Amino acid sequence: MVITKDTTIGEALRFSPQAGEIMLNHGLHCIGCHVNPYESIELGARVHGIDDKTIDKIVKEINSSITKVKPKSLIVTSKAAEKIKSLLKAEKKPGYGLKIAVIPGGCSGSKYDLAFVKSPKKGDEVIGKDGARIFIDKDSIGPLNGTELDFVETLSESGFKFKNPNAKTTCGCGDSFS
Repeated sequence: MVITKDTTIGEALRFSPQAGEIMLNHGLHCIGCHVNPYESIELGARVHGIDDKTIDKIVKEINSSITKVKPKSLIVTSKAAEKIKSLLKAEKKPGYGLKIAVIPGGCSGSKYDLAFVKSPKKGDEVIGKDGARIFIDKDSIGPLNGTELDFVETLSESGFKFKNPNAKTTCGCGDSFS
């Protein structure tokens, strides 16, 4: 993926975990709780009075950050693998896997999308852990680089938890990140 000035802010954040910091460093301050993930980089920059030269520099730096990403497999804990298998059994979906993608949304710009699917799409990364299959969306490999997927169950919460070293910020509810 090559980022251009017409790329939406949400897509830039999806492909480059560093995009938010790069934009902030150049004065594009709509990368917090009020991000519009559907606005282009150029439109967002213009609202903040940023000139063409700086917009081009932002785009160039984001593209540089994408090429530096070296994909690593998602780290899946045994608890997460066991929960995936038990949920698939309860839903009577033998042979399915958990598809994980990073999509634009939430108050911080990006959020995790989880779904049970029969098979991966071309280009998706496939991970096996203790008999569970996990499919990483091909466009989400970079943002999930080195992330740990765990399952927690306490008195106050229950669910899959992501420990993402690429997340610069997270929202208060913990559902989104940038």
